[in-house]
Amino acid sequence: MKGELSDQLAQRFPLLRSSSFSYWFNGIVPLAYALDDRRLKSQAASAVEFIVQHQQDDGWIGPEIGGARNFWARYPLFLGLINLLEADSSYQSTVLPAMHRFFALMNTMLKSNGSGYLPQQDDLLGPSDHDWGRVRVCDMMISLMWMCENHASNHHQVLMENM
Repeated sequence: MKGELSDQLAQRFPLLRSSSFSYWFNGIVPLAYALDDRRLKSQAASAVEFIVQHQQDDGWIGPEIGGARNFWARYPLFLGLINLLEADSSYQSTVLPAMHRFFALMNTMLKSNGSGYLPQQDDLLGPSDHDWGRVRVCDMMISLMWMCENHASNHHQVLMENM
């Protein structure tokens, strides 16, 4: 039963909207490490590899471009990445730079009239997308604070500004 359900989730969720993938990832990581399940860890590893390899040149994580970008689907993804880094430090060399690149872009977007967080004229998203992102912003605060406390390096100011 356990194996069938996780296989179904791995096959279905990455094909859906990025928010669905983010929630799947945020759930699969602690499950994989709590159960010490090689197969689930492999699914998480494949997901991380895909995320890092497909990070956009400007630092964005996800398939969205331009007016379709909204931070909220990244919130659960980053919680999952934090869980992964806490469970397995071997991911630090690939995951931390990707997170820092995203947070640098996030800082630029927030300074550009709250792009990615507040509705913009050129948005392709509806008001509910932005409303949900504002309701769940505390999830990203957890990720930003964790980065400040554990892996800020020379990015402390950007992380603080993002909060």
